[in-house]
Order: sequence, then structure tokens, then C-alpha cells
Amino acid sequence: MAIISHGNIVYALEAKNYKDLVRSSNSVLIVLWLPKDIDGWLQQDATSLRIFNCAYYYKITRADRRDIPNKESKTIYIPSTQILTGDALLQLIDEIQPREP
Repeated sequence: MAIISHGNIVYALEAKNYKDLVRSSNSVLIVLWLPKDIDGWLQQDATSLRIFNCAYYYKITRADRRDIPNKESKTIYIPSTQILTGDALLQLIDEIQPREP
């Protein structure tokens, strides 16, 4: 479960999952911030799927790859400005594999 504190999404990730994330190349953690009521999470029809509230992303850095904990969990601090928008998603994809001109 994530919380908002001092402009960050604070998320405790199990150490095993964190290790898997940092050991893979070009890793990004995406945290969905969903409404409390499960009935308000999704809206779907034949042409669209809408997920409500917001998603935040955290791009794994070199420092993260060096800081692998030997404890049960690793707390990740995601700036609340790192909202996963369409443009942010395209930028992340381009950083991993640039598109052909």
C-alpha cells in the first residue's frame, strides 16, 4: 500500500521484488493509485478501458542498482509530479528503444 507524504508517493516494495526490478535492464516501477471502492477502479466498454485515479512511475537508476537491501522491504519515494501520462510513457519507451525517424 502506498501513501502520499511530503510530495512523494511512498511505496514499500518487498526486497525480492525490488531485487528482481533492479537486476533487469531498463526497469520502471509503475504504481497505480486507485479509488478505495473497488467498483470505482475501472470503466470498460467495447472501445475503451479507463482506469481511475492515477499512475505514477519511478525509473530505476544506477544508484538503485547499487543499493540492494538485505532486509524485508525497500521503500521507494516517487515524486508526485511523475504521473504516468501518455507523453511520459512515450518518453520512457523512447529512452529504452528510440523510435525510427
